[in-house]
Amino acid sequence: MASRASRRLLTVLLGPVVLLGACAEDDSPSSAPGGDPTAVVITERALAAAVETHLGREAVAAAPLFSGDGLPPGAVGVELAFDRPVGDHAHVRVVVSAPGADPDAQQLRSCRGMPATWDCEQDVVGATSYVLLREAGYPEEDPGLVGAVGRRDGVVVLATAYGPFVAAAGDEGEADDVAQTQELADLLRAVVTDPGVGLRTSEHYEEAGAAIEDDRWLDWYGQGNGASEPEGYRPT
Repeated sequence: MASRASRRLLTVLLGPVVLLGACAEDDSPSSAPGGDPTAVVITERALAAAVETHLGREAVAAAPLFSGDGLPPGAVGVELAFDRPVGDHAHVRVVVSAPGADPDAQQLRSCRGMPATWDCEQDVVGATSYVLLREAGYPEEDPGLVGAVGRRDGVVVLATAYGPFVAAAGDEGEADDVAQTQELADLLRAVVTDPGVGLRTSEHYEEAGAAIEDDRWLDWYGQGNGASEPEGYRPT
């Protein structure tokens, strides 16, 4: 089953498709070196390696997603947990699919009409149009959510992050909360606009994924914590 944070993000994203204007600034996307960013078919390990590369540190644990986790047919997805200086782990979930394959992510909305409680950013980076959303949390009640959707020819990338308390934009409260929120927002923007994050990827990410240590790679998320194998689980 998809996480509560993912379901909340997807509820907001569903709606009419609004393509971002071609006149938007065309920045060079941030991707790891390694030649052709679409040289090989992506694997879950390569996808995890791309996320680690953009964050600049290793995950405490990472695992592939399956249909029982809400993964659409033909999609590739991972969930990673990252240690933080303060509080519990931050969880990052990334799913790549073909346009139309994922009923929850096939529609890309602009920031127009977003709830007032959401801080929203939209732009075009390279060949990818993206929307970055942030919902501030409420102390003792709701930790908040950061999410992003990127879309380019042949691929949709949905990324969500949850776990730490999400500070409101411009909040001058707890410095750790503000810094961690910005780190997650920067990470998701970089991931969904990376041309190497898609149904195909670079040899660099493939090699980095193969090098992830087995003690950090789970067969499914929650393995070892009492969670049974999800529907659709396939041994690798």
